[in-house]
Amino acid sequence: MSSNPEFWSVVGFWILMIGLVRDLILIFIPSGRAEKTLAAVFTLMILVGVAVEHVADTKRFAPRDLSEEQQKLLVSKLKPFAGQKVDFVNKYAAESEPANIARQIEDVLRNAEWSVEKTTGIASVNDPETRGVAVGTASQTDPSSQHAARILAEALGKYLEVTAPSPSDTAFFGLREPIRIIVGRKQLAQRSSSTSDATDRSLRREGAKESTGCDV
Repeated sequence: MSSNPEFWSVVGFWILMIGLVRDLILIFIPSGRAEKTLAAVFTLMILVGVAVEHVADTKRFAPRDLSEEQQKLLVSKLKPFAGQKVDFVNKYAAESEPANIARQIEDVLRNAEWSVEKTTGIASVNDPETRGVAVGTASQTDPSSQHAARILAEALGKYLEVTAPSPSDTAFFGLREPIRIIVGRKQLAQRSSSTSDATDRSLRREGAKESTGCDV
């Protein structure tokens, strides 16, 4: 079963949507016990959908973090490339969220016995904003380092947003080592308010029907 919060956010959204179509379905159901039962079922689906989406979105919007188990798995993936040289750039070292995840990634690399050349806080006003974790290689990188970079990007990508470097990002100019990692800010996750508004309207209608005994 997937642990991806975006997956569960989508699941919650569609459970919620199914619950919200109840008004269309109930048009064709005669008034009586069956109608009330279906209304209760759809209301429950709305509540479940909201709860699932809320929990998933809480994880999506939370600061990035690698658990101890995830760090151990990453080390085991990267250990075969022990000795690999890499430029490690903590671009937003003054900001707590990027700094924390950068520290965890650096610990993984060092525990995997990679040779880490570290640079911190090189962002300038002329640089494009870096989001996620950018992994890139020098133009003349040897095949072994290219393979190591691919494994690194795939391994990190299971837990974090990994992006390709921007061609205009000066942090990727003049690489000293075959691979460069730039830890940027967390990817922006946008959530539409339309679903929440629809949910609020549906629940208000249900409350009004219960208090007045008629459809609203």
